[in-house]
Amino acid sequence: MASEYSDQEHEQIIDLTENWYKEFEHDDLFLNLASQNQEHAGFIIRCFTDYMYNYQGATPKEWNVGDMKKVC
Repeated sequence: MASEYSDQEHEQIIDLTENWYKEFEHDDLFLNLASQNQEHAGFIIRCFTDYMYNYQGATPKEWNVGDMKKVC
């Protein structure tokens, strides 16, 4: 768990997950989503990432099922 909130760490996490999303856009799992789901996927990933860091204090390396259930 992140010891305290940091704008710099938050931006690094957003950059990381945006890169993951860019790779995901070319994956068959993404391409098989309905077009409406594809349109919203980036926003959902960004919100999830923000909630995990801002409310659970968790960086992607620290993500776990318990915290995920709390934010979903």
